[in-house]
Amino acid sequence: MIQYSGTYQPNGNAWVAGYGWTRSPLVEYYIIESYGTLIPTAGAVKKGTVVCDGASYGIYSAMRYNQPSIDGTQTFQQFWSVRNQKKSFGSINGTVTTACHFDAWKQAGMILGTSFSYQILGVVSSYATINATITIL
Repeated sequence: MIQYSGTYQPNGNAWVAGYGWTRSPLVEYYIIESYGTLIPTAGAVKKGTVVCDGASYGIYSAMRYNQPSIDGTQTFQQFWSVRNQKKSFGSINGTVTTACHFDAWKQAGMILGTSFSYQILGVVSSYATINATITIL
């Protein structure tokens, strides 16, 4: 579980997300709490929805071919949960119960690896400027 609080003001395409990697198999995953101008699931297939921590999320899966990973250039799966009603810009806080998302992914046939490499809550930018200060509680 990740609990966080802070401020988030993007100008462009950026998002606040729980983020991590697993190995065996290699999977990159995101749990998106808020995003800027675009929903960050280009090329992904919607697998369903889940309600976690009182919010509805779309579940998506994608393959990334010959892309940078924690193990160098690889082909790997990418899993996403994207909050259907993104959190407002400005003051932002919440809880991400990762087990809820992991269970929903498994039920949708999206299998994480057996070895977790790391997990963070971050602010990710893709051609955007961001003013953000977020604290893990």
